[in-house]
Amino acid sequence: MVHAQVFNQIRGKVVSEPSFPLQLEYDLEFLRDFVNKARELVRKFETDISEAEAYKLFAQIEGELDEASFTDCIQIQNDVLSRKLARVKADTRKHKMVLVNYAGGIK
Repeated sequence: MVHAQVFNQIRGKVVSEPSFPLQLEYDLEFLRDFVNKARELVRKFETDISEAEAYKLFAQIEGELDEASFTDCIQIQNDVLSRKLARVKADTRKHKMVLVNYAGGIK
């Protein structure tokens, strides 16, 4: 939810201030592949699985789909939002490590 708030704040600035400096550099084909892989992995989750299997699934999602890399595609010239975006990236990388550790039995 916190990450969504950051992206909504960026979106709000873009909508309310047409001159807001924002640059997005992304590969549309990469985004399509990402969404398709995510959908495939989530389909596995739609069945009744154990907590351990859920951790393994989400570790797989984090491992195969590097969410944090998407923040690199966003360039903004706003110190407050830039720091928040950097925090999102750090949090996402931390989530990946937590999920990988839980999937491996480390808690």
